[in-house]
Amino acid sequence: MKLIRGKYNRLSGFVLLELLVAMLILFGVIGLGAQIYSGSMISAETANHQIHMATHAPYVADEIQDLLTQAKGSNTRLEGQGTMWDIEYVWDATLNAQSKGPSYYDDTSRSVVESPNEFFLWQVQFELQHEGKTQVFSFLFTTRVNQ
Repeated sequence: MKLIRGKYNRLSGFVLLELLVAMLILFGVIGLGAQIYSGSMISAETANHQIHMATHAPYVADEIQDLLTQAKGSNTRLEGQGTMWDIEYVWDATLNAQSKGPSYYDDTSRSVVESPNEFFLWQVQFELQHEGKTQVFSFLFTTRVNQ
């Protein structure tokens, strides 16, 4: 270095310590950005699976309702499984309540008549599986049987 008027003339550029600190900050920011990006990708994939299952759930529920409507006998519990498109499902239905229809007045016979209908209230739970992820849904369904 040259001595100019009692002071040292610094050459332009960075000192090694300044360069190391700048690299540390840069790598920290890049690492943080990578973590945020990977977290958002995982969230987007999870949301995609949830939407895919929620889109297919009403169709699976309709299929289960059709099976319950066709069921005859004195079953208090029904279960089954199946595949719809690319989603596998397992379902279980438990009979919650059973009741006769209300009595009514018949104009032709001019008397109170017992209803020929019998109603069944089912608690249905089904689980959808798609690409290793599962989601559980449940609903109540009423069936009617004419006697």
